[in-house]
Amino acid sequence: MTERADACLAAFDATERTIARRVCLRLVRFGDAGPGAGKQPLGALRAADDDGERFAVVLGRLADA
Repeated sequence: MTERADACLAAFDATERTIARRVCLRLVRFGDAGPGAGKQPLGALRAADDDGERFAVVLGRLADA
């Protein structure tokens, strides 16, 4: 799994890597339990200054990987 994650990140440019890292960090919610644990609304993964198209590309590639 590590090799696959590293390969995915390596394919991104610097800006896309920043977005990808932030998305991964924001997927982690400490202390959650129950049926909704771990679910994040899409808006919580995106920063206000992210380019919408670039964010969508990064999120799609992360999901595919």
